[in-house]
Amino acid sequence: MVNVMIMVHGLQDHQEKGNYLLIISHGFRFDQLFIFFLIIFSSLWCCHVAAADSIGDTLEIGDTLNSSSALVSASGKFTLLFLPNASNSNYSYLNIRRPNGIGANKAWVGNRDSPVLYLFGVLTLDSNNTLKIITNNEGGGGDPPIVLGSAPKSSSNVVATLLDSGNFILQELNSDGSTKQVWWQSFDYPTDTFLPGMKLGVNHSNGHIWSLTSWTDFFYPLSGPFTLGWDPNGRQLEIRGRGVVYWRSGNYNTSSNRFEFIIPDQRLMFNYSIVSNEKEEYLTYSTEFSSSSLLTALTDWQRKEP
Repeated sequence: MVNVMIMVHGLQDHQEKGNYLLIISHGFRFDQLFIFFLIIFSSLWCCHVAAADSIGDTLEIGDTLNSSSALVSASGKFTLLFLPNASNSNYSYLNIRRPNGIGANKAWVGNRDSPVLYLFGVLTLDSNNTLKIITNNEGGGGDPPIVLGSAPKSSSNVVATLLDSGNFILQELNSDGSTKQVWWQSFDYPTDTFLPGMKLGVNHSNGHIWSLTSWTDFFYPLSGPFTLGWDPNGRQLEIRGRGVVYWRSGNYNTSSNRFEFIIPDQRLMFNYSIVSNEKEEYLTYSTEFSSSSLLTALTDWQRKEP
């Protein structure tokens, strides 16, 4: 049962770094902290955006999603859509967030390091089973496509679905509509938010590392200098900035269900799983609350915190 929010963004000078270290060393003692790990800095997206029309929770071959449409998960817990940046509305990002939410409700950014021109960004699943972001600029000169993931061309009945967990998956379906194979998922490429079911660790089979990366600053989701990851040797969480370890969680105690240097909160229960085998080593967690409830809790905490 652990309850921490770690807020990280680019530090501009030595004094700011000292302040950051002071916060870390004091263990983030916030009385009204309601969420697990979020490396997030309140993602200030522009709020003055025309409402997007829901086109369901799934893209099929040939379907597109543009600036006026959105995918909404089956129970309405998460929305996938293009949103302009608050400080520069000429560019937009493909974003998973809680519908009609405010504050820190951004769960994932698909093109954080490659923004597209607002109104011209299009997400599509093409005939080659490739899920990608393209620029639909009638004037020409569009940017190269941003490939999110793909399934083998031999695969049939391939769709991209936004789940109620907040995971966006490219999957191949059986004839009865059940999942045959997941070929790509956003949970394998987290940005700054750790949702239930995500992993922090390493896939030994292909060397892929699951970690969170801070935003560059308040307004830009571009990859920042700080990461939260799982140390498979020390079997603990750690924050790194430019190669330097800023903070460690301490070891996990199975009997107390907590990490040594993370302050627990009695109001939320988190169930941790540490997996270690030849193929992968990672930390994940589940909770009695839904992912959207966790994000709601953080928003409520921000409203109450002086």
